[in-house]
Amino acid sequence: MTTHPVQCSAVLAAMKQTGMDYKAIASKTHISEKQVEQLCTGLQQATPEQHDAISKALGITSAADNSDSSAQICLARPLHGDHNRIARSGGIAHHHHDIIDATGLVRHARARRAAALKAGVILESHPGLNPPGEFTWLRLKNVVKYNEDSSRFDFAFDDPNVISEPLVSSTCVVCAPPEKPLFEDPDTQPICPPDYGEEQEGPNPVYRAYTPITARGSAGILSLTIKKQPDGKMSNYVHALEIGERLGIMGYLQRIPSMIPWPLGQYDAVTLVAGGVGITPLVQVLEYSLQDPNNKTKFLLLNGNSTENDIVMRPELDEFQKKYPGNFQVVNTLSRPPEGWTGETGRIDAAFLQKWAPPPVDDLSLSVIVCVSGPPAFLDGIAGPREGDKYNGFTGQGRAEGCAQRDWIHRSTGP
Repeated sequence: MTTHPVQCSAVLAAMKQTGMDYKAIASKTHISEKQVEQLCTGLQQATPEQHDAISKALGITSAADNSDSSAQICLARPLHGDHNRIARSGGIAHHHHDIIDATGLVRHARARRAAALKAGVILESHPGLNPPGEFTWLRLKNVVKYNEDSSRFDFAFDDPNVISEPLVSSTCVVCAPPEKPLFEDPDTQPICPPDYGEEQEGPNPVYRAYTPITARGSAGILSLTIKKQPDGKMSNYVHALEIGERLGIMGYLQRIPSMIPWPLGQYDAVTLVAGGVGITPLVQVLEYSLQDPNNKTKFLLLNGNSTENDIVMRPELDEFQKKYPGNFQVVNTLSRPPEGWTGETGRIDAAFLQKWAPPPVDDLSLSVIVCVSGPPAFLDGIAGPREGDKYNGFTGQGRAEGCAQRDWIHRSTGP
């Protein structure tokens, strides 16, 4: 997989001011030029040591070391030991991945908020939401049920006229309100302090991350599609909410690798590979791109599920196909198809990808990309293991392996 890089604003400003390029930064930091470019553009998440070295080379100060609010402040400085209190068991359960992912986002957002406050910088908030680092308490307004396990939950903003369109790609972290708290099990080690005011001893609140999929132009709501997991504390909690009850939502958050920088028109064709409810980040991309009147990108969605009933957001996907027939196609495949099913069958594997990809373009010189989203095992099988680790946080896609090491996917993702 490849992504279009996003330049850190503090780095970009410092490079313009100093006249330094990646080669010059590399010479001062003893980091390779290629890695400097990846670190500065967001394709790889910097370690604290790498961040400090690049900042020193560019003369970027930290909020902790500078009291002049006019100085440049990099608000994305990585934290030391984000997850060093997680037990390092090779058999870590999938819900612990959820804890780590949500915790990293919360800690990163709070670090940015603290740095900004100390520097006298006001963080920009998104319509209807508090600035990243603070939860906004929204009430459940509507529920759209897709199947027994998956539903779309629409949460109402205080202002019914506000239109709050998610960044692409971005996520939200949610937590339960004080009047109806939800805590981790007693044997779960502390990860993040409570968000109910001052830090306190006691049980740890549950934090989980979900992709906002609010339809473009929708007024007064923020939408999340959530699948109820057998042992999922937050997913079961949200599914049990009554209309009018509150949920804390922090967003819209972007952090490598839980983001795909997505400029409109960047690619001529895109293949999206989804596993189950992992389709939601890809729907966010589709919702953003297809509605653009100038969009010329052709999207192919390969959507894998167990049964026909498991296909999440099918009405929205069908509407996309109907509304944008020249730019969007979805191929559903089922590992347990019902009698009479005329679509594709089986899991998404190398043979399936070889049949359907690269995207529907005739000229292999065109700009194309493949994006994969789904559960950890699905990601590893299709795209290969990511850089970093599950304890300290993933920092990037790394080299495409798994099914993605086939020749066709190297051609489709470009250099």
